[in-house]
Amino acid sequence: MQIKIDDRVIFEITPALQEIIAYSIPRASLLEDVEYRLAYIISEKVKGCKRRMQEDWLPILREELSSLPTKEDDIIALIMARPDYKDREAREAANAQMA
Repeated sequence: MQIKIDDRVIFEITPALQEIIAYSIPRASLLEDVEYRLAYIISEKVKGCKRRMQEDWLPILREELSSLPTKEDDIIALIMARPDYKDREAREAANAQMA
């Protein structure tokens, strides 16, 4: 069993690992369990990133704008459209130049 993203294998659950997992999870549920756990891990990562983004940007937006969009996706789009928005890689590069 392989877990892929864009045809790139990021993890392989070998037959030996399947046996280990089967000790606690019925074989018939293995695929469903793995799918659930991966979805949970990724969704929690996204939630954490979104929370940090909002903690950084909502005070700035509230200070500059009289009202904010009601939809969360619209707020994220508003943040990302700003000329001063930088993702982590760009922030780290800017910080390295300052050091």
